[in-house]
Amino acid sequence: MRAIESWVLGYLVNAAWQAAVVLGGAWLLARGVWRLGPRVEHRVWVAALLAQVAMPALVVRAVRLKWGDPAAAGRSLVTVATGDGVVRGGLRLSAVLLAALVVLYAAVVAFLALRLLWRMVRTWRLVRQAEVVALEGEAAELWRASCEQAALGEVEVRVSDEVCGPATVGIWRRRLLLPRGFVAAADPQELAAAMAHECAHMARWDFAKNLLYEAAQLPVAWHPAVWAVRQRVTGSREMVCDAMAAGTAGQREYAGALLRLASQMVCVPERKFHAIGIFDANRFEERVMRLIDGQQQVKGVRRAVLLAVCVALGLGTCALAAELRVSVAVPAAAQEAAAPATVPAGIMAGQVVSRVNPEYPKEAKAAKIQGAVTINVVIGKDGSIAKLVSVTGPEELRMSAIDAVRQWKWKPYLLNGQPTEVDTTITVNYQMF
Repeated sequence: MRAIESWVLGYLVNAAWQAAVVLGGAWLLARGVWRLGPRVEHRVWVAALLAQVAMPALVVRAVRLKWGDPAAAGRSLVTVATGDGVVRGGLRLSAVLLAALVVLYAAVVAFLALRLLWRMVRTWRLVRQAEVVALEGEAAELWRASCEQAALGEVEVRVSDEVCGPATVGIWRRRLLLPRGFVAAADPQELAAAMAHECAHMARWDFAKNLLYEAAQLPVAWHPAVWAVRQRVTGSREMVCDAMAAGTAGQREYAGALLRLASQMVCVPERKFHAIGIFDANRFEERVMRLIDGQQQVKGVRRAVLLAVCVALGLGTCALAAELRVSVAVPAAAQEAAAPATVPAGIMAGQVVSRVNPEYPKEAKAAKIQGAVTINVVIGKDGSIAKLVSVTGPEELRMSAIDAVRQWKWKPYLLNGQPTEVDTTITVNYQMF
């Protein structure tokens, strides 16, 4: 139970700042890939959303690169670190406050999950109550042409008084929802634009993808930076569908039809249904301007170079966020005082008052044996080694590491103001270069 509480609070603490870092990096990337087209920009924002969810849960081990020096051949090095060799910052909270935060967080996630489920229920209820219609005349021809262009089979069309504009619903059985009277009020060019846009959503499986993104973001849905990324995901998705729909009718003609459709909307779309509509995004002006400008996209070598730079920037942002991860220590309960407290390695690294560096065994050096020896120990209340629990690593190196670590001294670790035993690990790295 304590381990779960520690993990949950660590996830929250790191999500609080890592989500903002990912947002900043994604914004720079999106600016950099703007000339590569809306598809690339959309992928950047989707990757940013997934990174905001995953980054706080990741623990990345440090990797140190040693550049070879011919003059240094035959030299050896022994480095010692606690735990996995990475010293991280620590945050310590009382058990009561920790439990309260975990319960509050679980309640918030549960509320958001129930809200998403309720929206899905309302969506299916809306679909059942909507009236199935058979398009006739020119509207039927336009719909058939749009479905063929998007390589779709037969798609059901329904009308409802509860939708403000054309929308797509359904995962396996996809449907087009239209406001009542929409077909009669729209001219052929507007109908073609709306139908082509919704067919693009269906061809991309956007309803299913959006449901997946909504579910995946639940652990961090409380964060304003995540809200901003979700808006960008939605906006860039609409731009992708705009580009697909404008491929046949022409960008300026499609943009004009889009503007006329927006002026005919009789209500403002609400987030009470889980449906994908042509006017979902709040970047309508940007969508129209992008269509009207018709700016040429970067291709060839310039495209490859720009993509490589952006990928490097994205990986660098994630690496920085992972390296600066904050760890959370959970104090043991009073009834568990007899058992050693498991304390994160970063905290115990700051408790060391004296250490003896191991010597590289001559036999192992001659045989060119190197690697890491991991020692699991229990540190007594007086700060000395009380128990050696386990040792892993090359057999030829273990005794050297054990002999040195047994001489280490730590400050007594205080729990609720009292010295307590600590269970931790120490890693001894033997390297030859």
